[in-house]
Amino acid sequence: MKRPRRLVEVAVFAPLGAVATLAAAARRRSRGAPVAAPEPSRPEIVPQPRVVVASSVAVDELPVDGYDHLAASQVVDRLAALTADELELVAEYERAHRHRQSVLAKVAQLTGQLPG
Repeated sequence: MKRPRRLVEVAVFAPLGAVATLAAAARRRSRGAPVAAPEPSRPEIVPQPRVVVASSVAVDELPVDGYDHLAASQVVDRLAALTADELELVAEYERAHRHRQSVLAKVAQLTGQLPG
């Protein structure tokens, strides 16, 4: 039976290994050797606040059914079938709510605001 033997190994030797590791760290510390290399300094990352844009567009006014339940990729797939006015509604709603860059970039591309 290997399972009981494995349980004995874990129950007995794992704590012994942990004690040995701690003892070695204490010996290094007492000799003045560094226990671990100092962590290099990293530049502080400051999150940028989202700019909330007021929107007069309600989700039920959007030309894409179930817009709020669609992933960005699903919205992008439907944008080519929309008119310029409908695309602007989608862009205004997206800027005011979800800020999905893939959707906004596709709208910009389709309306001629971006090359490509």
